[in-house]
Amino acid sequence: MCTSFIKKTEDNWLIGMNFDNNGMRYTVNTRKKDWFIVYVDTGKINTPSFGIHKSGVFFNNLCVNSNGKGVYRRSSDVTHTAKFLSGIIDGKIDVKSLEGYLSQTEIVNVPDYCTHNMICTEYGNVWIIEPGRGNRYRELENGEFQIMTNDAILDAHEEDNISCGRYKKVKEILNQSVKFDVSKAFELLNDVKQNEIDWITDFSLVFDKKENVVYYVEHQDFTYMKEYVFP
Repeated sequence: MCTSFIKKTEDNWLIGMNFDNNGMRYTVNTRKKDWFIVYVDTGKINTPSFGIHKSGVFFNNLCVNSNGKGVYRRSSDVTHTAKFLSGIIDGKIDVKSLEGYLSQTEIVNVPDYCTHNMICTEYGNVWIIEPGRGNRYRELENGEFQIMTNDAILDAHEEDNISCGRYKKVKEILNQSVKFDVSKAFELLNDVKQNEIDWITDFSLVFDKKENVVYYVEHQDFTYMKEYVFP
């Protein structure tokens, strides 16, 4: 289970992410130029879970319930989520041209997993990609935001119909926030952290596009914030 959001302001945007973990090993990788990426070991392969590029591009890969569609298969016009995200990381898939790519390529799940993706462009706009459900592009205006938890967004038709408590909490706070900064973003992530038996928030991240800095805490230690400044 995870929680993420993008909040647009007049001349900036903030990205927040809670990585809720069920015991998988994760690693922070900054070896690839201009990327801050968290990988998870699924037991079969290390796969990108979420990441930030210094341009402001963000991606995540969150668990979601299957609707029986979008299952893994091989075809010339199909790619699975892990390969899709790796293509963005490697520069083989240009986020600026994502509409054209998605019009020709169907995104499916990897074997045995069902996930959905939120992609933030270098202009702070958002793609929602849900294998077996579809894709949606949204341009965020000043004060607007996009949230993703573990409920399918496109199935809800209207996002007011999403029942997830974490989603509702984030939406309530983002709607109320007149001034929203890194400190407020971490307060919000702290408010919706998970301490369930099977899912515990292990990593919380906030990216400030204007400062071009990734701030993060591990294992819910919100008193000890680390920084990654893009070179």
